[in-house]
Amino acid sequence: MSFAVRSGYVLQGCSAELRTLRIGLNMAKEDLTDARLSELIGMAKRVANPGARERVEGRHLRIDYRVVSVEGSHEFSLFTRQSTRLRASYSAGLRWLRQGRESVMLVRCNGPSHEHTNALEGDKISFGCHIHIATAHYLCANRSEEGFAEPTRAYANLAGALSHLVEMCNIRGFGAGNDPHSEPL
Repeated sequence: MSFAVRSGYVLQGCSAELRTLRIGLNMAKEDLTDARLSELIGMAKRVANPGARERVEGRHLRIDYRVVSVEGSHEFSLFTRQSTRLRASYSAGLRWLRQGRESVMLVRCNGPSHEHTNALEGDKISFGCHIHIATAHYLCANRSEEGFAEPTRAYANLAGALSHLVEMCNIRGFGAGNDPHSEPL
């Protein structure tokens, strides 16, 4: 088995036997390694529609941005979502849109409105801001790419979560100073 280290955790990669078995279970995600996920998160990207409009979606306000890799070979969806009833319930996320395959949520920055437990490690985050990060460890265990999260103090509201996500995921093109809340250039 191969090993990778992410944020202090030792993550076991899928064995060849497990990858073969998983082809029928989750073909779209079985080939993703931590190195590939990190590459996708860190590659240079730009927002294609910086003037995207907010819309009401149930009890949330939502904005969806189309994001592309600078070299043009990958497409992503960046979103923000804010509850209209609970200020602490917000999320900013980046999803990789794989052509002809299931999309993958790479990173999602959540507010402190709920608890999260990392099922494989048993770690619990109690009503604090946290960042979901896709890992090969969770994908190989046939868990959601959003199953793993780390607590953070990098932001305290949706605007901060979006700014943190944009910086963390190397996204440009929002406007002056790359501020997601500024007018597009």
